[in-house]
Amino acid sequence: MMVALKNLRFLRLEWVELVGDFQYIFPKLRWLSWVLDYHKQMNLNFSLPNLETLEISSYFITVGWDGWGMLQGLKNLKDLILYGCCYLKTTPYFPDHMTMERLLLKKCGYSLFGCWEY
Repeated sequence: MMVALKNLRFLRLEWVELVGDFQYIFPKLRWLSWVLDYHKQMNLNFSLPNLETLEISSYFITVGWDGWGMLQGLKNLKDLILYGCCYLKTTPYFPDHMTMERLLLKKCGYSLFGCWEY
């Protein structure tokens, strides 16, 4: 069980399995950096009203990834950074209410030679 971290503004998760309810645990979080593991569960029951920067890194993310649904509740998101998303061939649908200012794609996309070969 994780206790509420009410003043936390930056969080970096690497290869972490989250199970449980994270609805109100990070109310002031502004930056979330998350290295996802394909074999781990990911709980998307987050309430991140102040999140401005979301950085996601994982090779398995595609345009059909279930995690894109979390963008619906991120009304203050300014920066979306996607890193190492080899199989992402196009951007996901971004809700009309988003005020995103920057989309950074780092080592994303797949070529005939394999991931990250440009």
